[in-house]
Amino acid sequence: MQCGMHAYMQGHGLAVDNPYYAVTGSEGAFTIKDLPAGTYRIKAWHPTLGEKEQDVTVAANGTSVLGFSFEAK
Repeated sequence: MQCGMHAYMQGHGLAVDNPYYAVTGSEGAFTIKDLPAGTYRIKAWHPTLGEKEQDVTVAANGTSVLGFSFEAK
């Protein structure tokens, strides 16, 4: 979304079709809670820098760590 009068006034949104998503904190960290065990493709999206995808496997009652790195355009 963009203001019709001010190009610098913008808002971004991303529709997801499942309950397993997160919004990063100010340092870029995120947690997706209650994710059932399995292998998933995680997508990180930035309104200017695009998107990255990475596979991750989560064990039953376990945790997994992954990281994304975006290059400035």
